[in-house]
Amino acid sequence: MKISIYNLFLFNFISLFTFSQEIEMSGILIDSETKSPIEFANIGVVDKNKGTVSNLDGKFRIKFLPEFSGDSLTISHVIYKTVKIPIKDSKNLVIQLQPNENQLSEIIITNKKKKNRKIGVKS
Repeated sequence: MKISIYNLFLFNFISLFTFSQEIEMSGILIDSETKSPIEFANIGVVDKNKGTVSNLDGKFRIKFLPEFSGDSLTISHVIYKTVKIPIKDSKNLVIQLQPNENQLSEIIITNKKKKNRKIGVKS
């Protein structure tokens, strides 16, 4: 009976020790110009199938195993430039994202019928 109680305490201690080895990163994403929170930004490790999304307040929290300590966290959003941060145990990060300027080509809308022209030999 004493051995089983000893094993129970040992396994509980080991499980607490392995749980504490996780790397946790949490923080908030804000716009560098307006200081407003950025919602629904993609946060994760490239090609590792591990990630999350920021909530409506721009906050996020993600946990990693120790094997991810050499990788970097990639934060991307359609409107903002992508940022890479090394993975380390840190909480309450404030990450500022800079707006990405996308220049679109000009589009002309008209009500005229399109003319088809043949180029080359006409006979």
